Amino acid sequence: MRRAGLLITASICCYFLLTSCEAENYVSRKYPCSFVLNTALHLTCKLVQALDESNHFTKVSVSSRGGVYQVNSSDNYGNTEVVTLTTDKENYAYTNGIHLGAGNLLIIGQTSFNGILAYDGTCPNCNGNPELSWTNNATQVKCDRCGRVYDLNTGGIVSGAKDENNSLMRYIVAYSGRGSVLNVHN
Repeated sequence: MRRAGLLITASICCYFLLTSCEAENYVSRKYPCSFVLNTALHLTCKLVQALDESNHFTKVSVSSRGGVYQVNSSDNYGNTEVVTLTTDKENYAYTNGIHLGAGNLLIIGQTSFNGILAYDGTCPNCNGNPELSWTNNATQVKCDRCGRVYDLNTGGIVSGAKDENNSLMRYIVAYSGRGSVLNVHN
């Protein structure tokens, strides 16, 4: 009886180890990515609001002005915003450089069925160039160079050259809700 219990426990542990490894296979490691935002200090910013709404996505970049970092965002509804990171702790995340994937641009948002996801904001079919643009569909982006259209709910190719399997480059999102730290990384 005890041996059967140990076998069941071992089987369950193996299952979770294997599935957790599979879960990381979707993560792009081609370009370094590390985005940090303390949402407790920016509760009213558009990015934080987008994380609460299904099918709301925001392009995010970080820039530096006079040693102070800013989060620049534009969402799929045409809203833009610049949020200044005002504390040393916030700015510390970028002291070794800004690394937000291929083009230092991320697309972060709340999907309709996969929770919060983060993608590189550039076309993987065009080797990280050019920046993806919004379509008339709030859950899709397109590459003006190769013509591909990508679905933000899945990262998959909706239209365009489908002969290669280059879905959007995806990153890990750690976020436990308003007031927590949003961390996107690979």
